[in-house]
Amino acid sequence: MKRFFLMFLWFLPLTTGQDEYWKNTQRLHEELIIKRSYSPTVCPHQSSNHTIKVYTTHAVRAIYVDELTQILTFNFWMYMHWRDQRLRWDPKDFGNIYVTEFGSREIWKPDLLVYNSAEPTNVDHYGDVPVTVYSSGVTVWYPPATIKTECPMDLTYWPFDTQTCDIYMGSWTRHGFQIDFITSNPNKTTEDHLRAMIKTSHHWTVNKLSIKKIVTRYKGLPEPYISIKTSVTVTRTSPTFAATVLIPGVAVALLTLVQFILPVDYPPRVTVGLASTFIAVLMLIDLCATLPPLGESSPLIVRYYGFSLIMSLVSVILSGGLARLSKEPPEVLSVPPPVFIKTVLTGPLASVLCLRFIADKVGRSGSAKDNEEEIIGERKSFQHEWLLVAAAVDRIAAIIYIVVFVLALFAFTSKLH
Repeated sequence: MKRFFLMFLWFLPLTTGQDEYWKNTQRLHEELIIKRSYSPTVCPHQSSNHTIKVYTTHAVRAIYVDELTQILTFNFWMYMHWRDQRLRWDPKDFGNIYVTEFGSREIWKPDLLVYNSAEPTNVDHYGDVPVTVYSSGVTVWYPPATIKTECPMDLTYWPFDTQTCDIYMGSWTRHGFQIDFITSNPNKTTEDHLRAMIKTSHHWTVNKLSIKKIVTRYKGLPEPYISIKTSVTVTRTSPTFAATVLIPGVAVALLTLVQFILPVDYPPRVTVGLASTFIAVLMLIDLCATLPPLGESSPLIVRYYGFSLIMSLVSVILSGGLARLSKEPPEVLSVPPPVFIKTVLTGPLASVLCLRFIADKVGRSGSAKDNEEEIIGERKSFQHEWLLVAAAVDRIAAIIYIVVFVLALFAFTSKLH
């Protein structure tokens, strides 16, 4: 019994101290809210020409970009603090209480809203987090928030693209003479700190994150309007995209190059061209299902596959035509190509295209030269002339493809660096 009595005496001062703290806290809240008739809808101006200064910054926790809808989801912790003179008190009058908390709807808070929100009717961005108030009137609010903003995307260098999304925030009802938002000084240290706070960015790497204050003045209005611009620059980093898009692209390039290297009258050349065409068609179908339809520009990879498809089809058609020409009866080949085409192709261009071995067998005028045109049944066969035309078109297509391939490769590699 004595033991329990001693324990009661030991806990009694603690209980008494807690009761005093609770009573003082309740009395402080009644003094600030009820007795002073505090209204959370009234801005805490000391006078009509007084400006409330709100110091703000935020710590980004997660970033996600929805490519199909081009919407940026921004998960962050907002930090704001300001001075409310109506919430000042003398700690000595309330048991040396220097700090207390209020509900988020009990006191006034800045109406800092997102201007370019993708959900314009959702104006309650912040969580219902208590507000910390100090005896000097300094009020601190640190709520979490998730917002969605529009982010137009440039998909030219997809899947190695870099996107910049801007978030504009500001007061919805008050101008710059009533409330002024002050951000942290933008420098490399603060940017590195902001980027270091990011925990999740999915398949995006955050390159730059900055916060900037913007002062806008409209014609005919004397007061300025303050907004905060947050710029996020992200780069796509997905090994899956690189493997599933680039490897088939290399395969199409190699098959198309092999197709042009093979002799024009080589029958398996058609098979190689059909394989290249089939891969290009499959990749275009896959890209059509993967890429968002709202992009501002067509990706280079789509242009590349489309161009490869056209070149492969041209080569397949030429190969099929040449294979048929080599086996056609002379009646079909009795009409010569135009004279000016033969004149160009049998000139210096034949050496440039490495077709001199065919051009030497062709007469410039279409008449017999060293008995090069076969005469069967009193009909002339212009087989060599048409072979030269088809081979020249094939070589020119090969040169165009190689140039485009090198330019596309240079564009991608320069973007990677």
